[in-house]
Amino acid sequence: MAPPSHRYSELKEDALSDQSSAYDGQAIGTRRQWTTARWIIVLVASLISTNILTMIITSNVAHSHHKAAFVPPYGIPPFFNNISLDLQPQRIYAPLYDRDHSLYRKHESPETEVAWRELTQLDSGLLLLPKEQAAQVGIDPTRHAYWNNPEKGLVGHPVRLEATHQLHCLNLLRRFSYFHYNYTNEYDAPLKDVPYHYRRIHADHCVDYLRNRLMCLSDMGLIPYFWLGRDGDLVGDMSRTFTCRNYESVRQFVKAKAEPADGRVKPEAGDYVLYDYI
Repeated sequence: MAPPSHRYSELKEDALSDQSSAYDGQAIGTRRQWTTARWIIVLVASLISTNILTMIITSNVAHSHHKAAFVPPYGIPPFFNNISLDLQPQRIYAPLYDRDHSLYRKHESPETEVAWRELTQLDSGLLLLPKEQAAQVGIDPTRHAYWNNPEKGLVGHPVRLEATHQLHCLNLLRRFSYFHYNYTNEYDAPLKDVPYHYRRIHADHCVDYLRNRLMCLSDMGLIPYFWLGRDGDLVGDMSRTFTCRNYESVRQFVKAKAEPADGRVKPEAGDYVLYDYI
């Protein structure tokens, strides 16, 4: 029989061994729990990251589509920073009959001619885009005209806004449609000296220009119909809501900034020059 002291030592060693085993088991369990929790955290973080990335990509694609509809592919140069280009809902009312007595739809009316000219601002002249912004909008300095007359404050690439050009084309088609009325010739005296062939070419240009522009925009809005009478006929709803820019801000900008192309600036040596319309 072992002495009491030896027996006590054996019991103590057994107890310590059991305690160590318990600690080891607990540590292993803790490590397993931490490993599982870590993988859960990684999985959740991955899902969150994937969702955020998807949202960013979707947002960029949506923004790209939005930009394609309202902004040129090259963006808007800083030259136009002072124009309010905020988008806003605006109801457009353009019925078959002139129920609101629009000034822009009257025939043989000098007031209508003045209103259209003021709307398009075509007579104001051209805008002068700074040279340092030319590359952004696809202007080729070796081919496109550049005004360089600092003494008269005429420096920059002469340009015209698409918005005013499109309205000008529409106005020309309107006027050409009623060209047989004497007031058209009387109001625009220079038009009388233009041969019919060139007036027709101009009208054809405007038709094709607007056709291509409308095809480019491809408005996806829908026009609902009303029943017209009891026989199954239909009539379109011409009072719809669109997202529009503030054209008045654009018009005022052109009116204030444009310079007439009246020959005050001539092409310099080496400039690219055309000798017929393109």
